[in-house]
Amino acid sequence: MNLRTENLCFGYEGNRLLDSISLTLEPGRFTLLLGPNGSGKSTLLRLMTGELVPDSGSVLLDGRSIRSYRDRARARVLGVVLQTLIPAFDFTVEEIVMMGRSAWLSPLEMPGRADREAVRNAMKLLQVDSLAGRPCSHLSGGELQRVMLASAFAGEPEILLLDEPTSATDPAHTVEVLRLLRERSRTCGVLMVTHDLQLAANCADRILLLKEGRLFADGTPEEILTRENIRDVYCLDASVFRTPEGGIAILPDLKKGECP
Repeated sequence: MNLRTENLCFGYEGNRLLDSISLTLEPGRFTLLLGPNGSGKSTLLRLMTGELVPDSGSVLLDGRSIRSYRDRARARVLGVVLQTLIPAFDFTVEEIVMMGRSAWLSPLEMPGRADREAVRNAMKLLQVDSLAGRPCSHLSGGELQRVMLASAFAGEPEILLLDEPTSATDPAHTVEVLRLLRERSRTCGVLMVTHDLQLAANCADRILLLKEGRLFADGTPEEILTRENIRDVYCLDASVFRTPEGGIAILPDLKKGECP
């Protein structure tokens, strides 16, 4: 199953936020979405989930308009983690993760054995099983992000849309989350927003780079994360070079470059 946008345009009160965005997300590649603050990354994700309605263009899930799907049918396919907010009610970790199974349950239906097993597996994968009974208000920011990811994993979606899911996690947990997402991307479409160029350089299969609401570039890390592109999009001078191990190192200069 794939998720596709065609000539997607969106704005508020006459201000164009996204302009003519066309892309396809499908299994097989770990795709990261980059761009400066205000370039439209979070807005694009919200359009791809069907939460926002485009001014023009379309979002197609397996060839059908995303908004033609009923909420439950859409939720079975799309696992969504937006920028984490503390839940309004003080649910426990296990309760939050179980909410990821809601699309598979009828109203008032109690979770069955398969649901409980999916929740246990997801909590173990994201290393939050030891926190199962803890109220979410007692979690750190990084712990809460891993709980929300576990909830998305518990739903067993075919596509994951993730908005900065590791912004608060420590380096060890960040690496583990990225390993899981890369592994999941082999059979599941995964699109993840990040601001971390170094992270993107060494874990992405594909990078989408936004600038001022347009898709500036689409390709491999080697193709996209060049000194010229970083300067053009971020107004930042940086050295980009290969490490002896074959990775990519990005070293920003302390001064900000002049915008072209």
